Amino acid sequence: MKGEKKGIGIFGLTVLGIALNLLLCAVKFGAGAVSHSVTITADGWNSLTDAGTSAITMLGLWAAGCGAEDIIRLGTGDWNGSLAC
Repeated sequence: MKGEKKGIGIFGLTVLGIALNLLLCAVKFGAGAVSHSVTITADGWNSLTDAGTSAITMLGLWAAGCGAEDIIRLGTGDWNGSLAC
């Protein structure tokens, strides 16, 4: 049917991606601490920043889904440059 949502959706996939990146980050930090490897620890930081990027993307998708009058007042600088950065 028209307008009916199927499956997990983009927000569900984004939340899943954030959760998996945080889990991967914790595993890499633990492995880096046990093995005293700076490379594995740095890769853990990379996974953490990927989770942050996904969170910002989800916020941008939420803002894009709102109507023009609901949250975003174009020209006032509220959301325009914040999410683009």
